[in-house]
Amino acid sequence: MNRSARLQPVQRLAGDKADEAGQRLAEARQDLDSQRQQLRQLLTFRQEYAEQLQGQSGGINAARLRDYNAFISRIDQAIQQQHQVVAQAKRRVNAQRQDWLEAYSHSRAVGRVVDRFRDEERREQERREQLQLDELARRTYSNPLLGS
Repeated sequence: MNRSARLQPVQRLAGDKADEAGQRLAEARQDLDSQRQQLRQLLTFRQEYAEQLQGQSGGINAARLRDYNAFISRIDQAIQQQHQVVAQAKRRVNAQRQDWLEAYSHSRAVGRVVDRFRDEERREQERREQLQLDELARRTYSNPLLGS
């Protein structure tokens, strides 16, 4: 078995690992998008709730104002936590991107080695064929009875 054929399982494995890393990267990106969407929803909710409070400021008692402010404070805490979740999701995306880049680079490197071996094997086969043709021509030329 030639070298390129022996390396094909390694090439397939490297390609599979790159594909899996790409899938994990896509999942991490989807999670980041989802976490960002949740953050946007919280920010929108806070803004709407604060606008409601502004609209009622003339006719609201102190207890209700305190409840509004406490609720906005809890929303602010949720927003802060969601910012942290988004930051963590970004770190996961960056880590998965790095993993994918490494796996992809390795896969491409193995592919280049296999291609180089195939090229060498093809050139060696062509050289052997040329030697056989040269030998046949030499025999034909040195023995005129075989040539005609």
